[in-house]
Amino acid sequence: MDSNLIKYLPKDKFDFESIEKLKKLKVSEINNLIPQLIEWIQDFNWPIAKDIISILLIADDDILLSEIRKILQSDDNIWKYWCLRKLVKKKDKKFIFGLKKDLEKISFNPSKGELFDNVDIEASEILESLDNTN
Repeated sequence: MDSNLIKYLPKDKFDFESIEKLKKLKVSEINNLIPQLIEWIQDFNWPIAKDIISILLIADDDILLSEIRKILQSDDNIWKYWCLRKLVKKKDKKFIFGLKKDLEKISFNPSKGELFDNVDIEASEILESLDNTN
């Protein structure tokens, strides 16, 4: 990551000043911050989480896919849930198709934690959206 960009990252869950600065960055600059930014949606109750989503939604799909895939393969079920519910559901069919194998694994063979935190339900709904769109 470009060390000049570190200064744009939020310092805490109330750092709306950094959010405003992030919104002014070029997409190419945001792309360099995706791994750090996506951490801010681990808990969607954090005040800046909604704004982080809007920033991530304009980022490069390939980089974002890679980061979401890592999260879906992790043990952090709450983070998986928020990624699916607030990010993946807002993306187009092509993006979702890039996560199809991960979504199928969660949907058809969920862990106990994924079941408990309803990650399997989110994954199933997203897979259904692939089937229901033309």
